[in-house]
Amino acid sequence: MSDKYEVKYTIERYHQDVIELISLVGEYGIKQITPNLDDKDDMHKFFIEVHNGWKIAQKKIKYIALEIYEEIKSIELLIKKSTTKNSIDKKYYKYCIKILTFRLKSLLKMIDAIIWTIFSRKEHQVRRLYSGKDQIHLNRTNIEELFLVINEINNNETQIAIAFDLSTFAHIGDYVHLNLDNGSFSIVELKSGEKNLKILTALKNFNQHGCLKRFFFDAEVKSKKDTEQVKRIIRQEERALNLMNIIKNDEGEDYSTGMNIRLPKEEIEVESYACKIVEMLSQLTEQKKWALSTIDECLFLGMYHKDCIMPPHGIFSTWMNMINVKSEVIDYRTVFMGNMYHPPLAHLMPLEFSKKIYLEEICFLMCLDFNRLMKYAKEREINMYLGGKKETNRLITQQKNVHFVTVNDRVIHVETKNGVMTIADGLLTKIYYSFLSPLSLIFAFSQGNNDINSSQETL
Repeated sequence: MSDKYEVKYTIERYHQDVIELISLVGEYGIKQITPNLDDKDDMHKFFIEVHNGWKIAQKKIKYIALEIYEEIKSIELLIKKSTTKNSIDKKYYKYCIKILTFRLKSLLKMIDAIIWTIFSRKEHQVRRLYSGKDQIHLNRTNIEELFLVINEINNNETQIAIAFDLSTFAHIGDYVHLNLDNGSFSIVELKSGEKNLKILTALKNFNQHGCLKRFFFDAEVKSKKDTEQVKRIIRQEERALNLMNIIKNDEGEDYSTGMNIRLPKEEIEVESYACKIVEMLSQLTEQKKWALSTIDECLFLGMYHKDCIMPPHGIFSTWMNMINVKSEVIDYRTVFMGNMYHPPLAHLMPLEFSKKIYLEEICFLMCLDFNRLMKYAKEREINMYLGGKKETNRLITQQKNVHFVTVNDRVIHVETKNGVMTIADGLLTKIYYSFLSPLSLIFAFSQGNNDINSSQETL
């Protein structure tokens, strides 16, 4: 029975869409106009063309994403209908869902890239849009209603709105609205329905008169259901206002953690190894199907062409075994599965790298040796050390939502100007997906350059 089902959104269609969308997101503007960087009007026209590419891409991604999402839901129904005896069918259906989910998330990562770019690739701001949950939910009715507003905005060539429903991570608000005329941007939460509009009007009036009785009268709060609706809207408004406060004033409450944060006033310069990746890509030829590199003598990189004679993971793991590195090997394509991982198209790199990653024409593998990292950190007078096993167990038990990095079942600490910090997977995502140098990053944190104001925190 299972062999009768064929995935409708095929690999051929996916590759065709990827090629078109990468061009729209990454090079549409420059294809339309080569701007004079010193000419303000020229640059304004260029940005309009860049945004035109984003607008076209967003419409296409909306159409494709809804199609894929609805196919996934239809397969889930097939699983529910299949009997327990048909375990082979269920496995096959789940395999189809896995394939489609990967394709869906990788396309939504293009919307992520646009949002990251609007926020000038400032991760410490972008991450405030994330609720901490993996919640892709594409409701066709809701999205079509949202796009009535977005399309109206996008009809104006100097304005652009990007839907958060098409993002893997942006959960606060419904869309971001950028105005080229005055350089402003805002995060907007749409409200529909007579009741919601009455509550919003009552809130606006309450901010002026401060009378609680009048607020409940204007909002027509008559039942427990009305009270819950008011609370929900107030929470949504508070989240949006708090987020804009963080972006404008660099401090506020983080939605995903509930912690008070203070963002750094100064730009933190951390070395990137992106140029090394570009160099590795240039080394791949018809004759040479692989390229290797090492960053800071502790981060090992391997790039392999799809036509490599031996499986890339096997070759790379053999190299790691030969130099006695026991850490996990990371396949860069996992970037598509992490909500807050730096989107490939948001990197200031040649599009060729992202295109080859999307189309699986290359395999890019990475492995960080923490023992070497600690050794070279100490040589730079950075105190980086292992915690005790009892302490490790206590931290893991108390902070179950934090994924700590361990070596021999022990957490890793770094002494900083603000206290002691414990390394968690946040540091790894910056190294593996933002292409930041391990030693440079550790040094920045040791100088107290973290965005969470606490004496002991996690990286």
